[in-house]
Amino acid sequence: MLEGDPWNNGKESASKEEDNGSLLLSGSKYSDPESPQIEDGKANEASNKIIDQQDIPSKRESVLKEEIISLKAQLECASRVRQMLQVLNEDQENEILKLRQQVEEGRKSEETLMKQYLEREERHHVEVNILKGKLEEKDKLL
Repeated sequence: MLEGDPWNNGKESASKEEDNGSLLLSGSKYSDPESPQIEDGKANEASNKIIDQQDIPSKRESVLKEEIISLKAQLECASRVRQMLQVLNEDQENEILKLRQQVEEGRKSEETLMKQYLEREERHHVEVNILKGKLEEKDKLL
């Protein structure tokens, strides 16, 4: 740094040392002469690798969260479909009950009509027999 630097307020600037082709600030709390130093061009790559490695759990979490959201949506959809099918099922059961009731009413009507028919048929038979008897009597009289 320049000695006349207004930001330095007369304090002595940190001295620069060169180690393994990279610049270090001596006296800095971030410099450690024992730690491996990263060359300028490789700093971004190393930083990206560290960030990528740190992102792995968050990526897993986000994938799991997306899967959970998807499963919840599927569950809600399946629940709605189940409810709709249940309503449809109930409607069909009600329709079946109505149709069974109509069939039963139809059977009862058929039985009633058959009884009425048989009663009329018997009455007609009786009337025919009475009329035959009357005809026979008239024939005998003639």
